[in-house]
Amino acid sequence: RVFVRTFRMGKGAGGPGEWTTAEQLVLTEAVHRLGAGAVPDFVNVIARAVRAAMTYPGATKRAPEFFEPKKCETKWREILALDDARRGAAGRQGRQTPSERAGEIFERIRDIRKAEIKSGLARINADIADIDRGLDPGAAGSTRAMEQEAAAAPPPAAAPRAPEP
Repeated sequence: RVFVRTFRMGKGAGGPGEWTTAEQLVLTEAVHRLGAGAVPDFVNVIARAVRAAMTYPGATKRAPEFFEPKKCETKWREILALDDARRGAAGRQGRQTPSERAGEIFERIRDIRKAEIKSGLARINADIADIDRGLDPGAAGSTRAMEQEAAAAPPPAAAPRAPEP
């Protein structure tokens, strides 16, 4: 439970310095794919991967320094600490590579992100249904009513012409 609550830092849940679930997902995926410590410049490679992945339309707009290598490393260590707390003493005894561990964490964060997206989609669908129920084709102000009124109205009077010389 602690793990799930902490990772639900999506839009509006945290301040401007908080990582969204999508950002945490990208960070964890980068660690999983690239492997922690697999390259000499691990932190810089991960930071570049996260920064590049978070440029899609609709992503939270961040200052370039938000994904600095040190901040990515700090966030990854925080994610690991939360995972350790979730697992307890028995879970820390396992022999996993950092990449395998990142893969497990990635799957949990991905499930959280999917739930966030489904919830957002349900809210949008509910809004659409409310709008559809609220639009009565004959109601004043509706597009169809305005079109019918325009069709029934007499044509506008022609502007008076200036006399020809």
